[in-house]
Amino acid sequence: MMKRTGPGLVLLLVVCVFLSILCRITCFHVKLPSSQSFKSSPPLRTMMVSTDAGLRMNENLDILSLKKLNPIGTVVLSLSQSPTCLSVLLLGALSIAFNKAYLPFVFVYAFTLKWGIPMARIGSWKSLTSNFHRIGGILTLLLPIFLVGYEAVTSTDVSTPCYLLCVACILTNVLAGAKLIPRRIPAYDIPTLRAFGVGTSLAISFLTLSMFFKFGAFPWYEPIGKVLTITALYSTLYAWIDATRHMYNYFVTKKYKTVIGRKWGLPFESASFKHVFIDCLYKQPTEDALDHSVSPANAVTVLTTALTALFASISLLQMRYLFEGSAGMARMSVLYPEIVRFSVYEALLAVVANNFGTFAGTLVIQNKVDQTSGGIYNAIGLLIPVLNLVGFLSRYPGIGSQLLATSFARFV
Repeated sequence: MMKRTGPGLVLLLVVCVFLSILCRITCFHVKLPSSQSFKSSPPLRTMMVSTDAGLRMNENLDILSLKKLNPIGTVVLSLSQSPTCLSVLLLGALSIAFNKAYLPFVFVYAFTLKWGIPMARIGSWKSLTSNFHRIGGILTLLLPIFLVGYEAVTSTDVSTPCYLLCVACILTNVLAGAKLIPRRIPAYDIPTLRAFGVGTSLAISFLTLSMFFKFGAFPWYEPIGKVLTITALYSTLYAWIDATRHMYNYFVTKKYKTVIGRKWGLPFESASFKHVFIDCLYKQPTEDALDHSVSPANAVTVLTTALTALFASISLLQMRYLFEGSAGMARMSVLYPEIVRFSVYEALLAVVANNFGTFAGTLVIQNKVDQTSGGIYNAIGLLIPVLNLVGFLSRYPGIGSQLLATSFARFV
C-alpha cells in the first residue's frame, strides 16, 4: 500500500512556486516609484514620442512599473538566478520521488526547466502576441509536473478546474505561437515552416489525447472527441511528410547544407496560415530557398524529424474513439483505471516534450544555440514522458503487459 500525501501539501508547493516565479518576471513586477524617483525622472511628456498618427507610449517602457527597460540586458524569467525558485520547484518535483524510479524523470525535467526558462527572454517584449506566447509557454512547462506529481502521490485525478487551467495555458501558448509563425519565417523557407507547423499541430494533438482520456467516458464529450481525432491524423501525417522530405533530400538528392550557414537572404514574404498548414504539405522549396533555409536536410535534421514522426504516431491512440465512442472509453476506465488516469497526464508531458523541442528549434534560428545542441536538447525533452512511464510501471508492478496490450488494441 502506497503512502499518500495530503493534497494540501501539493497545493502549498504549487502556490510557493508560482509566487516565487512571478516575483522574477519583470512584466508582472509592479513597483510603485518613490517620491525620489519622481524627482529624478524626466517629465511625463518625455515618455511620449511623436508619430504621424499622434502620440504613443514609448515602446521601451514597462507600462506596469513605468521604468525604462533594457530590451536586451534585462534579466527576466531567469530560473537559474533564482535559487529559491529552483529549490521550491525541485522540492515539488521530489514529492513524487518516493519511488526511486522517478528520480531520472525529476532530474531531466529540472534540467529542461533550468536550461529552457532563462532562454524565454528571446523575442519581442513589445508584442502582445509574443508575451502571450512566452507566458503561456512558461506555464506549459511548469504546470504539468505538478499535475503529474499530484496523481503520483495521491493516486487520484486532479480537479477539473486545475486541469482546465493547464489546458488554457497550453492553448494560449500554441495559438499565440501559430500566429507568430507567418511573422517570423519567410514563405519560401518551406522546411522551417513545416517544422513549426508540425510542432503546433502536435501540441494540439497531444492535448486532445489528454482530453480524450480525461473526458472520453462522458457521452457529452463524444461528438467533440470524434471531431478532435482529426488533429491526431493530421499532425502525424504532417510529421511523417516532414521527416520523409528531409530523408529524401539527405539520402537521394543530397541537396542540403551540412550547416545552417546563410539564412534568409532572399526578400522576405509573409506566409499565410493556409501556406503553413496546407500548402507546405506538398510544396517543395526552390534551390535558392533551400540554400537560405535554416532547416537544412543534414544528419541532425533527419534524426530529429524521424524521432518526432515516431513520437507523433502515439497520438493515433485516440483514433479508436471514432468507432468505440464514450461507451468504449467507459469500459476501459472500469477495466484499467490506473492506466486511464496516468494517460491523462502522460499526454500533457508529451505536449511539454513537443513544445520543448519546438523551442529548441527557435533558439537555433535565433542563433542562441547551434543546431547540434538544439537536436540534443530536443532528444532530452523527448525523455520526459518516457521516464515518467518508467516511474508509473514501477508503481504498479505487472501492469506493463496490460498497458502494452491496451495500447496495441487501440491501434488495431
